[in-house]
This record gives sequence, C-alpha cells and structure tokens, in this order.
Amino acid sequence: MRRRDFRMDFKMVRVLGAVCLATITYASPAMAYLDPVSGSMISQLVLGGITGFLVVVKLYWRRFLSKVSLFQRGAKNSRGV
Repeated sequence: MRRRDFRMDFKMVRVLGAVCLATITYASPAMAYLDPVSGSMISQLVLGGITGFLVVVKLYWRRFLSKVSLFQRGAKNSRGV
C-alpha cells in the first residue's frame, strides 16, 4: 500500500467519525415505544456480534502468532534438538 492511499483512508475514517459524532450529538429525542420483542432483537444482535468477533479472533489467532514467531506448527526448540 502506498503512503498516499493510507492518508486518504485515514481522512475517510476521520470524516466518518465526525459524521457519526455529529449525528449522535444533534439527534432529537424520539417519542417511541420499545416493546419486549425489540429488546430481544437488540440483545440477539449484540450477542451475535460478540460471538462473530470471537470466531474471527479464533480463526486468525494462529496466523497472527506465526507472524510474530511465537507459534510454529511442528517446530523444534531453539537448540535444534
């Protein structure tokens, strides 16, 4: 990746963060009713997101460790014995 691409990506993240912050800050109060089904769906969404994140971490954990040389499948110890 070129350095210029990184700068453009970083600018996009900053703009997106500013838009999200403005949306949260200037949101007007909603006079809405949340029934029990809505709460159940929100909790399922949160638990599903956490579970999905943990599965991704599990799938890429060994790849990460092999990149930092802490885990090598079938490797001998440092003395070569």
